[in-house]
Amino acid sequence: MARKLDVDPSIARDPVGLGYDADVIASLVRIVTVWTSDSFQRLLVGRPDLPDQALTAIHLLAARGAHRPAQLAAPLHLSPAGASRLVEALAQAGLVARAADPTDARATLVGLTDAGVAFSRELVRIGDDLAADLLGDWTAADRDALASLVHRFADAVDARARREA
Repeated sequence: MARKLDVDPSIARDPVGLGYDADVIASLVRIVTVWTSDSFQRLLVGRPDLPDQALTAIHLLAARGAHRPAQLAAPLHLSPAGASRLVEALAQAGLVARAADPTDARATLVGLTDAGVAFSRELVRIGDDLAADLLGDWTAADRDALASLVHRFADAVDARARREA
């Protein structure tokens, strides 16, 4: 099959730089880009067998409880079919199970199995270990200041999301 090229091939071949005025946003984008990459997450937890978005789905189910498959799609940025494939892979791995929704017999809920709960707790431990490693040479005062400011920023993000929902 022939490759498709656009008529106007003028593309930015070199980095254009994001140029955020707010240094904090530039730093957060750097962190989020690395930490949310599926390859980094799989490497961090030593589970190369898990599909993309698996760790995010496990975190979501651990934090918010069972969901219908379609309810998983939006926060994971997946199509309904993609969410169904993810649920199937996680079920095959023994991390989630599907059950009838008690409020609607036609619907299905997806929740963590005992193995999924144990794995979610392992993810927390891995995250705590990563933080300890990254902040190991920081003073207690610096760690406390970072925690306070990040919590404050997260609260502002949550409040804005609620206002815009």
